[in-house]
Amino acid sequence: MIRTFRLVGLDEGGVQETSKAKRLVCAIKPEGKVAIWGSAKSHGNIDAVLKKGIPCTVECDCIDPAEWAKAKGHVAWVPEERALCVLVSYFRME
Repeated sequence: MIRTFRLVGLDEGGVQETSKAKRLVCAIKPEGKVAIWGSAKSHGNIDAVLKKGIPCTVECDCIDPAEWAKAKGHVAWVPEERALCVLVSYFRME
């Protein structure tokens, strides 16, 4: 499902990596967490968020998190093969 989130902080201090996966867990506004998943070979979604910086707004194709993650406040996961787009905010200064 396609959803839009305002990423406002890093939950685990940055990218966490195991032998099987990378993840970037972000705090969202108004509340909750979104985990953006990657691997050693495929981490473009993570890189896109880190390049833009936090805070930022993303539109992504996400899935429901595992039950254990829901208990920790996760509302969505973005698997590495799913689309994620960092949205650009344009405003006019007068």
